[in-house]
Order: sequence, then structure tokens, then C-alpha cells
Amino acid sequence: MRHIPFGLQLDGRLVDVRETPRGIACGCVCPGCGAPLVAKKGEVNVNHFAHLLGADCATGPETSLHMAAKQIVADKLWIQLPGLPIEAVRIDPVFGTFTAHRVFHEPKRWLFDSVAIEKSVQDVRPDVLGYIASAVVAVEIRVTHAVGVDKRAYLSHVGLPCIEVNLSKSVGRIFTFEELERYVIHEVENKTWLFHPQRAAWEAELLVGFEVWRAGKLIGLSGRKMGPAVKDAEQLANERYKALPSAEKWRRLEDELGISRSRFPSYLRVTLREGEGAVWAENDLWQGALFAQFILNKRAGSCLPSQQAICRWLTERFGARSGWFEGLRAAVNAYVRYLRACGFLFWNDGGFFVAHGKLQIRPREPRFVKVATVTAAEESTLHIQWLSRWPDTERLLRWAGELGKNAPEPFECELLVHWLLGLTAPASHVAVCEALEGAGGDPQDLDDVLCWLGVVMQSKRYFSVGQPAPWLCTQR
Repeated sequence: MRHIPFGLQLDGRLVDVRETPRGIACGCVCPGCGAPLVAKKGEVNVNHFAHLLGADCATGPETSLHMAAKQIVADKLWIQLPGLPIEAVRIDPVFGTFTAHRVFHEPKRWLFDSVAIEKSVQDVRPDVLGYIASAVVAVEIRVTHAVGVDKRAYLSHVGLPCIEVNLSKSVGRIFTFEELERYVIHEVENKTWLFHPQRAAWEAELLVGFEVWRAGKLIGLSGRKMGPAVKDAEQLANERYKALPSAEKWRRLEDELGISRSRFPSYLRVTLREGEGAVWAENDLWQGALFAQFILNKRAGSCLPSQQAICRWLTERFGARSGWFEGLRAAVNAYVRYLRACGFLFWNDGGFFVAHGKLQIRPREPRFVKVATVTAAEESTLHIQWLSRWPDTERLLRWAGELGKNAPEPFECELLVHWLLGLTAPASHVAVCEALEGAGGDPQDLDDVLCWLGVVMQSKRYFSVGQPAPWLCTQR
């Protein structure tokens, strides 16, 4: 006689034998055939359920185990996930076979908002459907037969992430729910991926190593230093990266920076007035990638590549709008200068160098004398070369808003603009520093702020039309 580990109550839930009275009073039926069960709770044999009339059914133990596993997933609303082992193989006619193997562990678990048992998705009906925000995933419970080839192909066709929990070796055992929960929820050795949406991208990532491997073989064959072969490998690697879906690019960037996109600091998501949209990627994606490639963890004093080299790198990695090379150069130039203003870079002898290669902004030493220590005689020597014609008020306030939004720290630049527009005489360096501090800005950024607004001689934004400096207005 085959023992049945779990009995089905009239309310549709399964229970193990410890939770019920002895004998027919258990009130359970067989999950396989629906016949009444008795709870056998003796002193010799393991407690279990059996058919009341002593007859066996063909599917009772298997169906009981299968239904109990689904019930556990529905009750716990989470499941630990296995790693996804991927092996990438490429054959070179000269150098032989290249093989790369890696186990990817992402995500590590699913935390469900809700689940549905045996609910169809188009033409496929998984054992459990899990809902995570707007995403849908699936769990298959294997007790007797593995998921067939056709069903696996359909899961891939509809793009439904799915794992299989293999309980085939547990048929015939008598479980408590706590013991079965460990196998279903916590264990990973008995789980496999039937479909993972990142599999193709991860396989492509492993195959990037093939080009480097082949380049090394070529160099060893020729006895020359690494040169064009490596450049070709880098170009191919960039092409493979460019072809990746956006979600995979984001995953890699988040791993490289060690933070999620939602926690990106302001200097990795800068809105640029010049060259906006020149790169075929979101601002925070290409800016974060540029920061990770050329600044993050670089030794202080390391030289940044030329503007042309950075533009070429961005084009190879992300693509650029056709005919927008000048816009791309403007975007790179604006962003690099912004990073300089944040203290990550410094300018010396015609090039930019890394000043600070960490993700957090380094506190900078003030470049200006503190206001309290400036004498009246010194103040008269600190002149600002104001332009006689400024941008119109609407443009000033818009640019101020952009600058405040992208500033590393809270900065109400509009307050500074209103103060500037209220001047009745050219202001001294010290006075503007005080106004800048009052708006939440840093006095050491004064030159950059005034250049950005287009009100000083250092600015390249000259206006043939616009408004005169406020102290030159005829209304005054």
C-alpha cells in the first residue's frame, strides 16, 4: 500500500497528518482519486494517510506532493532561485576550440506580490504564476515527468521566465509541510531554469572573451607585441556590447558602479544644454558608463583620453546620431567640464586629469579667501568682468533652474539670478560670493556659475539681442 503524505480537506487545502485527528475523523480525501482517507497515527509506522477501504489509487502520492508544493509557494510568496550555468563554445579553424563557462546568479530570489495556481498564459499553463510588480514569472513542479520540449520552447517564445523544482526523488516519502518547504522554497540544487530572459545576453558576454583569446593566440604566433589584434578585439567587444538590450547594459553598469539606477548621484544624470540627444542612450546610461570607464577607481593624476577618443568610444558603445558629431563633441565637452566642477577632474597643460576616482564627491579646498578676511582695499581689486548685455530674464531663470537641478548639492540658483537682476551697480567678487552662498552654492564655483549664466566676460555666450545689464537699464 502506498502512503499518502498530505490529505485534501473539504475547503480545498492540503494538511499533513500531524494536523488532523486520528482515523476517519481527519475529514480528508485523496488528492488523486477523491476517495475518503484515514489518518494512520500509530506507534510503529510513520504517520501517514491511507485510503479508507484499503484500496490503492495510481496517482495519490504524486498528486498529493505536487499540490502541496504549489500550496507552499502560494502561501510563502517567495522562492529561492538557482544559478544559471552557461557554457559558450566557439571553434576557430586555426587555434581550435574556445570554451567559457560561468554560473550567473541574478536574480537570487523571487518575491511575489501575488500568485495564481494553474492559470493559463496564452497557450501555456504553468503550475504557479507569480506576479512581481508588472512582471509575470512561472514555477513548474516536477514530480513524475519533466517539462516537455514543446512547453519549454513555448515559454521561450512568449518570454516567460520559468524555473522547475524537481521533486521526483521525493515520491513515496512522508513529509511534513516544514520539511517540504525546505525542498521547495530554500533548496537550489533541485531547481533548474527552463527559460531565463538574460541567457542570450550572458552567452554573448562570454563569447566576447573569444576575441581576446584569439588575439592572444595571434600575438603568440607572430611573436609581436599586442597591437592591431587587440584593437580589433576591443572593437568587436564594443560591437557586442552595443547590440545588447538596454536592460542588460543597465545591469552591467549597476554592477560596475555598485549602486542601482534609482540611487545614481546627480553628476551621473546631468541634463546638458549643449549636445543633448547626440548619444543613442539615456543620459544617465552613457554618463555613468563614461565615469566608470575613465574615472572610477583610476589613480589620481591619470590622464583622461582626448575628447575625440571619448567621442569615438561612446559611438562604438552606444551609437551617435548621424551628422551630430559636433553635437557629440559638445555633449562630451560639457559633461567633462561639469565633472571638473564637481572635483573629479583637473585641467593641466592642455589636458584633463583624474583628481578623485571615487564615486562620492570629494570635499574641495576653497579657492577664494573667506569673506570675513577680505579688507575693503582687497575687495576693490577683486573685479568681475561683467558683460554689458545679458541673456533675457526668461533664459537666465531657465538656465539657473537647469544648473540647480544638476548641482551635486541643493542649490537655488534662481535666487542668485533675482539678486543679480536687482543690482543697481556692478557687484564685487565678495558680494557675489555672499549671494551665491545664500542660494546654497559653493563660492569656489563662482566663475563656473557666472559663465553658465552668460553674464561675465569669460562666457562664450555673447548676445546681440537681449537685455542690458540691470545697472544700464534706462528705467533706472
